[in-house]
Amino acid sequence: MVFAENTNIKATRKIKAVLLLIAKLTAEMKNAAKLLEFEHAAYLRDKIKKLQNERFVQNAPAQVVEMERKKLADAESKIAAL
Repeated sequence: MVFAENTNIKATRKIKAVLLLIAKLTAEMKNAAKLLEFEHAAYLRDKIKKLQNERFVQNAPAQVVEMERKKLADAESKIAAL
């Protein structure tokens, strides 16, 4: 009987430890997702600003401008897929 009680106590402690770990990992995942969203938004903002800059568009080689447009479109499609 004492052995069974000790086993139950140990099992309960392990379950609590696992649940605590799951809660911590969930919080970390939420923080990582927020950071990723912020980084994506900053990346898009930078690409949009660059393409809205008339000097850049007028003075940069057409290949560079087209590459920036492609990067913006790729980023937007990847974010939409999330």
